[in-house]
Amino acid sequence: MVTAFAKHVVSYSTDGRRQCSINIWKSTITTHIMLSMMLDSIDWKILSLLQSDARISNVELADAVGLSPSPCLARVRTLEQAGYISRYV
Repeated sequence: MVTAFAKHVVSYSTDGRRQCSINIWKSTITTHIMLSMMLDSIDWKILSLLQSDARISNVELADAVGLSPSPCLARVRTLEQAGYISRYV
């Protein structure tokens, strides 16, 4: 299971990408990173899969979301740095 720092409300931009309005409990630096980050459908799939099984391997996660392992791992690291993923349980 993955826990997150923020609650979010999803809205859609004119190009169809998801945008988030976020309530944050972290520092100003994390707040800035989270507010400036837009999640796309792949990010949402990654979060969903990690929430259901935090022990999934990066290769399995990449296959499930349709990416190669390197970009998938980069997205996971970005989600961690932005505070969307706070810990793995």
